[in-house]
Amino acid sequence: MNFEDFKKAFLHQVVDLAESGDVWPLPLQTFSKGGLVLCVVATPPLQLLQQVNVAGVDPAVSLIAFGLDRTTKEGQGTTLGNVFTYCIAERGGRMEKGIVEYGEGRVFAPRELVEGDFWAGHWTPRVYLGATYAAV
Repeated sequence: MNFEDFKKAFLHQVVDLAESGDVWPLPLQTFSKGGLVLCVVATPPLQLLQQVNVAGVDPAVSLIAFGLDRTTKEGQGTTLGNVFTYCIAERGGRMEKGIVEYGEGRVFAPRELVEGDFWAGHWTPRVYLGATYAAV
């Protein structure tokens, strides 16, 4: 599976869950291992990050996506009450950080973060060949 197809599948899961209205706390990870795409939902945040670290050092894992649900406050560059912050990375390749805003019965399309976005500074995953770290 290539990066774009993997990203599309992961974000489709996130948007579907947000649209269902039953997402909190929505920790989610997905990874491609040996051609299979594996997904874990409703994992406590600390366990999620531990699993991401384990997957990051497994040479069979070529793609990884993970994220955490957050509540928002005024001045954070969002208009709805919640965001799902995510990171999608390819071993030795691309990495994308973004958010999906949701709340009040609405879900916005996924948005890639750019420098200067509030959430880019508060969700700073770093993915390296052989290790994955997430500072949240």
